[in-house]
Amino acid sequence: RPGWIWTAVDGQTIPADLPLAQWDRQLRLNDKCQSRQLMRLDFIDAEDHPQQIEASCRVLSERPVTEARKLPGGVSYFRFDSFGLLEGNWFAAELPKQGLRAPVVVDLRQNPGGRQSVVMRLLGLFFSQDRSIGTSFTRKGGAREWRVRGADTKAHSGKLAVLIDAGSASASEIFAAAVQESGRGRVFGRKSAGGVLVSLRRPLPDGGELSVSVYDYVTARGRRLEGQGVTPDQPVAPSLPDLRQNRDTVLEEALEWIRSN
Repeated sequence: RPGWIWTAVDGQTIPADLPLAQWDRQLRLNDKCQSRQLMRLDFIDAEDHPQQIEASCRVLSERPVTEARKLPGGVSYFRFDSFGLLEGNWFAAELPKQGLRAPVVVDLRQNPGGRQSVVMRLLGLFFSQDRSIGTSFTRKGGAREWRVRGADTKAHSGKLAVLIDAGSASASEIFAAAVQESGRGRVFGRKSAGGVLVSLRRPLPDGGELSVSVYDYVTARGRRLEGQGVTPDQPVAPSLPDLRQNRDTVLEEALEWIRSN
Protein backbone atom coordinates (compact mmCIF):
# COMPACT_ATOMS: atom_id res chain seq x y z
CA ARG A 1 0.00 0.00 0.00
CA PRO A 2 1.15 3.61 -0.49
CA GLY A 3 3.43 4.62 2.38
CA TRP A 4 4.65 1.13 3.26
CA ILE A 5 8.43 1.08 3.69
CA TRP A 6 10.16 -1.68 1.70
CA THR A 7 12.90 -3.08 3.94
CA ALA A 8 14.18 -6.36 2.43
CA VAL A 9 14.14 -8.72 -0.56
CA ASP A 10 14.62 -12.43 0.15
CA GLY A 11 16.18 -11.56 3.48
CA GLN A 12 18.59 -8.99 1.99
CA THR A 13 18.17 -5.64 3.73
CA ILE A 14 17.59 -2.61 1.50
CA PRO A 15 19.77 0.29 2.72
CA ALA A 16 17.64 3.35 3.46
CA ASP A 17 19.97 5.56 1.38
CA LEU A 18 20.29 3.20 -1.61
CA PRO A 19 19.68 5.26 -4.80
CA LEU A 20 16.92 3.86 -6.97
CA ALA A 21 19.35 3.54 -9.91
CA GLN A 22 21.42 1.02 -7.91
CA TRP A 23 18.57 -1.20 -6.73
CA ASP A 24 18.85 -3.67 -9.62
CA ARG A 25 22.63 -4.06 -9.33
CA GLN A 26 22.56 -4.61 -5.57
CA LEU A 27 19.31 -6.59 -5.25
CA ARG A 28 19.40 -8.45 -8.61
CA LEU A 29 15.75 -7.61 -9.23
CA ASN A 30 16.03 -7.90 -13.01
CA ASP A 31 17.58 -11.37 -12.85
CA LYS A 32 14.75 -12.54 -10.62
CA CYS A 33 12.14 -10.99 -12.89
CA GLN A 34 13.59 -12.58 -16.04
CA SER A 35 13.28 -16.02 -14.45
CA ARG A 36 9.87 -15.22 -12.89
CA GLN A 37 11.36 -16.17 -9.55
CA LEU A 38 9.18 -16.08 -6.44
CA MET A 39 10.44 -13.33 -4.13
CA ARG A 40 9.87 -12.70 -0.44
CA LEU A 41 9.30 -9.00 0.27
CA ASP A 42 9.42 -7.38 3.73
CA PHE A 43 7.72 -4.09 4.58
CA ILE A 44 6.86 -1.84 7.51
CA ASP A 45 3.24 -0.74 7.23
CA ALA A 46 1.58 2.57 8.18
CA GLU A 47 1.12 1.35 11.78
CA ASP A 48 4.82 0.37 11.99
CA HIS A 49 3.96 -3.34 11.89
CA PRO A 50 6.11 -5.75 9.85
CA GLN A 51 4.43 -7.25 6.78
CA GLN A 52 5.74 -10.00 4.52
CA ILE A 53 4.40 -11.09 1.15
CA GLU A 54 5.51 -13.40 -1.63
CA ALA A 55 5.21 -12.35 -5.24
CA SER A 56 6.33 -13.69 -8.60
CA CYS A 57 8.18 -11.02 -10.55
CA ARG A 58 7.81 -10.31 -14.26
CA VAL A 59 9.23 -7.72 -16.64
CA LEU A 60 6.71 -5.00 -17.49
CA SER A 61 5.75 -4.19 -21.06
CA GLU A 62 7.61 -1.29 -22.66
CA ARG A 63 4.41 0.17 -24.08
CA PRO A 64 4.12 3.93 -23.46
CA VAL A 65 2.31 5.00 -20.31
CA THR A 66 -0.02 7.96 -20.87
CA GLU A 67 -2.78 9.46 -18.76
CA ALA A 68 -5.24 12.27 -19.45
CA ARG A 69 -8.10 13.20 -17.12
CA LYS A 70 -10.24 16.10 -16.01
CA LEU A 71 -9.74 17.42 -12.49
CA PRO A 72 -12.30 19.45 -10.50
CA GLY A 73 -12.65 22.99 -11.79
CA GLY A 74 -12.10 22.02 -15.42
CA VAL A 75 -8.33 21.51 -15.08
CA SER A 76 -6.82 19.10 -17.64
CA TYR A 77 -4.17 16.73 -16.25
CA PHE A 78 -1.61 14.98 -18.47
CA ARG A 79 1.09 12.46 -17.58
CA PHE A 80 3.41 10.48 -19.87
CA ASP A 81 6.52 8.47 -19.07
CA SER A 82 8.90 9.68 -21.80
CA PHE A 83 9.30 12.13 -24.68
CA GLY A 84 9.00 9.41 -27.31
CA LEU A 85 7.32 9.65 -30.71
CA LEU A 86 4.19 7.81 -29.58
CA GLU A 87 3.82 9.93 -26.46
CA GLY A 88 4.39 13.11 -28.47
CA ASN A 89 1.71 12.20 -31.01
CA TRP A 90 -0.68 11.31 -28.20
CA PHE A 91 -0.18 14.61 -26.35
CA ALA A 92 -0.38 16.72 -29.51
CA ALA A 93 -3.73 15.07 -30.32
CA GLU A 94 -5.17 15.26 -26.79
CA LEU A 95 -4.27 18.85 -25.83
CA PRO A 96 -6.48 20.63 -28.43
CA LYS A 97 -9.50 18.62 -27.23
CA GLN A 98 -9.37 20.52 -23.92
CA GLY A 99 -9.90 23.95 -25.48
CA LEU A 100 -7.24 26.60 -26.05
CA ARG A 101 -7.84 28.36 -22.72
CA ALA A 102 -8.27 25.38 -20.39
CA PRO A 103 -5.82 25.28 -17.47
CA VAL A 104 -3.36 22.41 -17.85
CA VAL A 105 -1.14 20.35 -15.54
CA VAL A 106 1.75 18.48 -17.22
CA ASP A 107 3.12 15.87 -14.81
CA LEU A 108 6.74 15.06 -15.67
CA ARG A 109 7.63 13.35 -12.39
CA GLN A 110 9.75 10.24 -13.04
CA ASN A 111 9.88 11.11 -16.75
CA PRO A 112 13.51 10.43 -17.82
CA GLY A 113 13.28 12.42 -21.07
CA GLY A 114 13.57 11.34 -24.68
CA ARG A 115 13.81 12.87 -28.14
CA GLN A 116 14.80 16.47 -28.83
CA SER A 117 12.30 16.71 -31.68
CA VAL A 118 9.44 15.70 -29.36
CA VAL A 119 10.21 18.19 -26.58
CA MET A 120 10.50 20.97 -29.18
CA ARG A 121 7.19 19.99 -30.76
CA LEU A 122 5.31 19.85 -27.45
CA LEU A 123 6.72 23.17 -26.25
CA GLY A 124 5.55 24.75 -29.50
CA LEU A 125 1.96 23.90 -28.60
CA PHE A 126 2.11 26.45 -25.75
CA PHE A 127 3.64 29.40 -27.63
CA SER A 128 2.07 31.48 -30.36
CA GLN A 129 5.40 32.72 -31.74
CA ASP A 130 8.76 31.12 -32.47
CA ARG A 131 11.23 31.46 -29.61
CA SER A 132 14.70 30.34 -28.54
CA ILE A 133 14.77 28.04 -25.50
CA GLY A 134 18.50 27.29 -25.32
CA THR A 135 21.73 26.35 -27.07
CA SER A 136 23.66 23.10 -27.38
CA PHE A 137 27.47 23.02 -27.62
CA THR A 138 29.67 20.36 -29.16
CA ARG A 139 32.89 19.09 -27.61
CA LYS A 140 34.79 21.28 -30.10
CA GLY A 141 32.88 24.43 -29.19
CA GLY A 142 30.32 24.49 -32.00
CA ALA A 143 26.92 25.91 -31.04
CA ARG A 144 23.38 25.28 -32.24
CA GLU A 145 20.32 27.22 -31.13
CA TRP A 146 17.20 25.35 -30.03
CA ARG A 147 14.35 27.31 -31.53
CA VAL A 148 10.74 26.30 -30.90
CA ARG A 149 8.21 26.82 -33.67
CA GLY A 150 5.11 28.56 -32.30
CA ALA A 151 1.57 27.43 -33.06
CA ASP A 152 0.25 30.93 -33.93
CA THR A 153 -3.52 31.18 -33.32
CA LYS A 154 -3.71 27.48 -32.42
CA ALA A 155 -1.38 27.87 -29.44
CA HIS A 156 -2.74 26.83 -26.06
CA SER A 157 -3.06 29.93 -23.85
CA GLY A 158 -4.50 28.53 -20.58
CA LYS A 159 -2.54 28.48 -17.31
CA LEU A 160 0.20 25.87 -17.32
CA ALA A 161 1.63 24.03 -14.31
CA VAL A 162 4.54 21.59 -14.69
CA LEU A 163 5.32 18.97 -12.01
CA ILE A 164 8.89 17.63 -11.61
CA ASP A 165 10.98 15.62 -9.16
CA ALA A 166 14.40 13.96 -8.92
CA GLY A 167 13.35 11.45 -11.58
CA SER A 168 12.66 14.18 -14.15
CA ALA A 169 15.65 14.29 -16.50
CA SER A 170 16.89 15.37 -19.92
CA ALA A 171 13.96 16.49 -22.12
CA SER A 172 11.75 16.85 -19.03
CA GLU A 173 14.20 19.35 -17.58
CA ILE A 174 14.46 21.24 -20.87
CA PHE A 175 10.65 21.45 -21.04
CA ALA A 176 10.33 22.64 -17.42
CA ALA A 177 13.15 25.20 -17.75
CA ALA A 178 11.66 26.65 -20.95
CA VAL A 179 8.24 27.05 -19.30
CA GLN A 180 9.85 28.60 -16.23
CA GLU A 181 12.20 31.06 -17.96
CA SER A 182 9.63 32.24 -20.49
CA GLY A 183 7.04 32.92 -17.79
CA ARG A 184 4.61 30.74 -19.72
CA GLY A 185 3.81 28.71 -16.61
CA ARG A 186 4.96 27.67 -13.16
CA VAL A 187 6.99 24.65 -12.01
CA PHE A 188 6.14 22.68 -8.85
CA GLY A 189 7.74 19.81 -6.94
CA ARG A 190 11.34 18.87 -6.24
CA LYS A 191 14.60 19.71 -8.03
CA SER A 192 15.10 17.67 -11.21
CA ALA A 193 17.89 15.18 -11.90
CA GLY A 194 20.41 17.46 -13.62
CA GLY A 195 21.07 15.02 -16.47
CA VAL A 196 20.83 17.09 -19.65
CA LEU A 197 23.81 16.15 -21.82
CA VAL A 198 22.43 15.43 -25.29
CA SER A 199 23.37 11.93 -26.42
CA LEU A 200 23.46 9.91 -29.62
CA ARG A 201 22.58 6.22 -29.58
CA ARG A 202 24.26 3.57 -31.67
CA PRO A 203 23.19 -0.11 -32.00
CA LEU A 204 25.60 -2.82 -30.88
CA PRO A 205 26.02 -6.24 -32.55
CA ASP A 206 24.49 -8.10 -29.59
CA GLY A 207 21.26 -6.08 -29.74
CA GLY A 208 22.29 -3.60 -27.06
CA GLU A 209 22.73 0.12 -27.49
CA LEU A 210 25.57 2.56 -26.83
CA SER A 211 24.67 6.06 -25.66
CA VAL A 212 27.38 8.71 -26.13
CA SER A 213 27.08 12.25 -24.77
CA VAL A 214 28.00 14.66 -27.57
CA TYR A 215 26.36 17.99 -26.68
CA ASP A 216 26.12 20.16 -23.58
CA TYR A 217 23.06 22.36 -23.14
CA VAL A 218 22.35 25.78 -21.62
CA THR A 219 18.99 27.51 -21.42
CA ALA A 220 18.04 30.76 -23.12
CA ARG A 221 19.13 32.60 -19.97
CA GLY A 222 22.48 30.85 -19.91
CA ARG A 223 21.75 28.28 -17.20
CA ARG A 224 23.65 24.99 -17.49
CA LEU A 225 21.27 22.27 -16.31
CA GLU A 226 23.74 19.38 -16.27
CA GLY A 227 24.58 18.63 -12.65
CA GLN A 228 22.34 21.47 -11.48
CA GLY A 229 18.80 20.52 -12.44
CA VAL A 230 15.74 22.75 -12.46
CA THR A 231 14.70 24.27 -9.15
CA PRO A 232 10.88 24.57 -9.00
CA ASP A 233 9.24 27.98 -8.68
CA GLN A 234 7.32 26.44 -5.81
CA PRO A 235 9.24 23.63 -4.06
CA VAL A 236 6.98 20.93 -2.62
CA ALA A 237 8.31 17.76 -0.97
CA PRO A 238 5.72 15.04 -0.28
CA SER A 239 5.97 13.52 3.19
CA LEU A 240 5.43 9.94 4.33
CA PRO A 241 2.13 10.87 6.07
CA ASP A 242 0.98 12.47 2.78
CA LEU A 243 1.64 9.23 0.90
CA ARG A 244 -0.17 7.18 3.52
CA GLN A 245 -3.19 9.46 3.27
CA ASN A 246 -3.09 9.21 -0.55
CA ARG A 247 -2.42 12.96 -0.82
CA ASP A 248 -0.52 14.38 -3.77
CA THR A 249 0.64 17.67 -2.23
CA VAL A 250 2.57 18.68 -5.36
CA LEU A 251 -0.57 18.46 -7.47
CA GLU A 252 -2.57 20.19 -4.74
CA GLU A 253 -0.19 23.17 -4.75
CA ALA A 254 -0.37 23.40 -8.53
CA LEU A 255 -4.18 23.36 -8.49
CA GLU A 256 -4.26 26.03 -5.80
CA TRP A 257 -2.10 28.28 -7.97
CA ILE A 258 -4.25 27.63 -11.05
CA ARG A 259 -7.44 28.51 -9.17
CA SER A 260 -5.94 31.52 -7.38
CA ASN A 261 -6.57 33.90 -10.32
